[in-house]
Amino acid sequence: MPPTAFSFAGSGASRSLIVTPAPNQSGTATIRVTVSDGILSATDAFVLTVRPLTVNQPPVADASASPLQVISRNNVNAAVTLDGSRSTDPNGDQLSYTWFADGNLTTPIGAGVTETVTFRVGVHEVVLVVNDGQASDSDTIVVEVIGLAGAIGPITDRIKGLDLPSGYKKELIHKLEVAANAIEVGDFTRALQQLRVVHNKITAQTGHKFDPDIAEELLSKLQQIVRLIEGG
Repeated sequence: MPPTAFSFAGSGASRSLIVTPAPNQSGTATIRVTVSDGILSATDAFVLTVRPLTVNQPPVADASASPLQVISRNNVNAAVTLDGSRSTDPNGDQLSYTWFADGNLTTPIGAGVTETVTFRVGVHEVVLVVNDGQASDSDTIVVEVIGLAGAIGPITDRIKGLDLPSGYKKELIHKLEVAANAIEVGDFTRALQQLRVVHNKITAQTGHKFDPDIAEELLSKLQQIVRLIEGG
């Protein structure tokens, strides 16, 4: 350390040594102090450690691991698992998590990294707030809960947009519409029959009439609906 870093204060036996580290410098130094009365002298040493000042950086809230669309098995509500595990803190601080929904920023619906809540069929705005003890950040997502019949609609629309033989396409669309109507009136047996027929037809034509990736997408959605109906 340079000589300019040292100064003395006080007088007599109450004198003290003031050490002023250079700006933006950190590390460890052994400092020896020698005092003398002109005849005798004494020396002592101590270790001074200067640590850099850590400036807190705010956390980053991220609720993107949460599902944006959930199917309701009973056409009334559904359990939705909100997930804030992608949130981060530049300083590595431990975070607290608070969830809010539908414009109510006063009463939380949960306070965990993940939180399972029940939402009614419809669109819900969800806000995640994370805090590192000094600063906070928020992320907003929109979660849609749809009924079983509503879940069939996107499959029908996807098939309508595909380049398929006209008669084959109409048959698939008709069966999907029959399934959706059956669900609306509570005839789940008929709905399952129609959905399984569509599932089997797509499976049989994977790699032929259907691109494998598109077929996988459609089959996955159909299987999800079938599982929900069977689980009801």
